[in-house]
Formats: sequence, structure tokens, C-alpha cells
Amino acid sequence: MKVIKTSTSALVCIGLAGLSLPAQASQSQDIEKLSEQIRQLQENVRQLQAKQDEDQTRQKAAAAAAALPANVPKGYWGIPGTNTSIRVGGALLLEGMFDTGQKGPEGTIANGVTVNSPNAASNSPYRKGYSRFSAKYTQLELATRTDFKDGPSLDTFVSMDFAGTTSSNPLGYSTTNAYIPRLREAYFKYGNWQVGQTAPLFGDPGSITEPLDAGLHHAGMNLNRMPLVRYNWNIDKQNYLGVELVGPSSSYTNYNNVQESDYDSGTAGARALSSVPDLGVAYRYEDDWGHVMLHGMMREIRADDGAQTSTSVLGWGTGLTGHFNIPGKTDLLGGGNRINYGINYGSAIGNYITDQGYQGAVMDSRNELHAIRALGFYGGYTHVWSENWRTSARYSRSQAEDSSLLTPAAAAAWNTRLDLAAANVVYQVNPKLKVGLEYEWQYRRVQDESDGHSNRWVAFTKVNF
Repeated sequence: MKVIKTSTSALVCIGLAGLSLPAQASQSQDIEKLSEQIRQLQENVRQLQAKQDEDQTRQKAAAAAAALPANVPKGYWGIPGTNTSIRVGGALLLEGMFDTGQKGPEGTIANGVTVNSPNAASNSPYRKGYSRFSAKYTQLELATRTDFKDGPSLDTFVSMDFAGTTSSNPLGYSTTNAYIPRLREAYFKYGNWQVGQTAPLFGDPGSITEPLDAGLHHAGMNLNRMPLVRYNWNIDKQNYLGVELVGPSSSYTNYNNVQESDYDSGTAGARALSSVPDLGVAYRYEDDWGHVMLHGMMREIRADDGAQTSTSVLGWGTGLTGHFNIPGKTDLLGGGNRINYGINYGSAIGNYITDQGYQGAVMDSRNELHAIRALGFYGGYTHVWSENWRTSARYSRSQAEDSSLLTPAAAAAWNTRLDLAAANVVYQVNPKLKVGLEYEWQYRRVQDESDGHSNRWVAFTKVNF
């Protein structure tokens, strides 16, 4: 009986075990499936998080790329995603010139006013009643400013017009498409340093009376833009001091009227040679009444052919320029009544005074250079009648000493006096557009006392953009 009970119990246990095995297997499979689902869910969450991080990174990058520079100067556009701002501008200019007497100068009095000297190699009759229109002094400008976290900003400026010349077409006027691009200014400023091409310190644009003839401003001053390295020191709001090294240009006239310059590359027999840069210095004081500027320069004019010729002269110059404000009305641009003035003097000063480029020195028959002294001065007055109307009058002169070394033919081309007198009226339509009319009188005298003059009317339209 006991054996039967034991057997029965064993059978029951075996039966129950058999029943529980399928249940345990099913539960294990469920757990495994659940674990797999959890792992898949974790992977999905990881992928979603990675995608979210990537989207945030992309959004931050897009926001940074779209961000404008922190300090955008007035008139500039900020370049998104950079610390640089840019300004594009210039001026569209059209002038009509009408010479009532002989044909007047196209750029300089020295090269434009005819002098029929009895000692000249050839003479031609005056051509009268010359008229032309020109837009070649239209200007294009590009300026940038880049700010840095540490240190000063970096500023650049480039300007050009279409008044360039070639030997085959010196005026660029033969067809309507003949105007040749010309670099006017190209420089950068970083801190106190300025490097590139611009007006040197021996020139003061703030002392110029407003001209309407874009190619013929004044005599007696330096209008050349030169390559240079300059250090600017703004001592305070009123006082400025500048020192610069300027790209040299040795140029002179031979006793028989052959002009030589180291810029005349490829000219057979040219002996002009520049060895050291010019030195310039200027001090400027400015106040409510106007400004005054004292400047000086030093240079070398040299000739060397590597054989028989080796000679040089030291050039120097000094000048005083400025303007005075006169109480009265102001125009749409904020300008008022003012007197402008300037005087420059030096020896072998050459291209630092208008139209004296090749007259800094004379080379004699023994191939020795001799310095020539020159003087230039100018003055003018601007009167504002209303916010739209103003008038200006100006006079300027440059003159060089005679040279006994010149042949009669050379003396007939040696400019001893160049004058320009002008008066104009300007209507300022709005801050961007002005029109005007100007009368000019140009005079030229050479060493043998022969002279000539021209009279010109200039109609002028200018739009700044």
C-alpha cells in the first residue's frame, strides 16, 4: 500500500513538472523579446538624441553664419558670419568743356596751353572753339572694415576711375568705349599704420577750393597719389603728426630738352635711377575755426648709366596749408563759408608741385645734375547762399627758376610760370546730386618769355552713390 502511495506521488510530481516546463520556456521567450524591445527602444532614443544634437549644432552654425558683425559702420553692409563690413560706392560724373579761345589743357596746363615761341622747333596756329563731353572721371570705390576681439580694426579702401592713358591713345577719347581704368587709391589702415597708394603728406586735400574741372584742379600744389608707408599719430582731437616713406621717382630734363624718368621703363638711354624712398612729415592742428598744416619732404634725384654717368642732387621742400571757416549759412552737405590757402617751396621738388614733374633738376652737357628751385601757392573762397546754392572762386600758380644750362629749344619748353584762375556756381539738388557751371582761365609762360593762355567753360554733373 505504501509503495502504491509513493508511486502515485511520484507520478503526480512528474506530471506537475511536465506541466510547468512549457510555462517556463514561454516566460523565458517573453523576457527575451522584451529585452530586445528595450534594446531597440534604447537605440531609437540614442539615434533621436544624436539627430537632435546634430540639428542643434546645425542651427547654431546657421545662426552664427547669419549673424552680422557687432559694429557695422554707417553706410556699410555687414557680411553675415564674419567680422567684416563692406561699402560699395563711387560717383558718376559727366562734364562738358567748351574752350572759347585756343584748345585748352587736357589734364595739365604745362601740356595743354600752347606757347608759340620763336625758339621752338616747330609752331602751329592755335585751334579755337574746342568742345567735348567726358565721363571718364567717373569713380568706383570699395571699402571694408574688419573688427577683431583683440587689437584695432583693419580698414581697406580702393578707388579707380577711367582716366588712364596709353601712348597710342593718350586721352582715351577716340571712341565712347576707350576710357581706360586707372587706379586712384588703394591702401589699408591698421592701428596707426597706413600702407598703399594715396595722397602724400606733402598735399592737403582739406585746403582745396571746390573745382568743377575734374582733370584740372590747381597749380602750385601736389595732386599726385603715391605709393607709401605712413605712420599716423593722432596726439589728441586737435593735433596730428605723420611720418612716411614715399615711393621715389627720379625725373629730370636734359639740357637739350630730353626728359628722363625711372618710370620710363624700356626707354633707350634712360639714366634716371631711384635708390632711396622719399621722406615726408606733417603736423596738423584743427579746431572749430579751421585747420593749419605744416609739411616737409626730402628726396634724391639720381642718374646712373653704369658707365660714365653717376650724379645726384638732394631735393627738399616745405609748405603751409589750411583753411578758415567763416560764419554764415550751411548747405545740404553741412559745408559753410570758408577760405582755403596753401604755399609750397623747395629745391629739386619736382613732382611734389603740379606740372613740375620733370623740372626738379637739369642735366648739363657734362652729365651733371643741377637742382631747380620751385614755388607754388594757391587760395580760394567758397560762399554758401542757401542749402542748395554756393559759389567758389580760386587762383593758383606754380613757377620754377630759369636754367642757363638749357639750349634755346629747351628753354622754349621750360615752364617758368603756370596760372589757373576759376569761378563757379553749384546747385546742390540733394545730398547725392549736384550740377554746376565754371569759368577757367589758364596761363603758361616759358623761359624765353613766350606765353599763351586759354579760356574754358565747364558744365558739370555729379551723382554720388
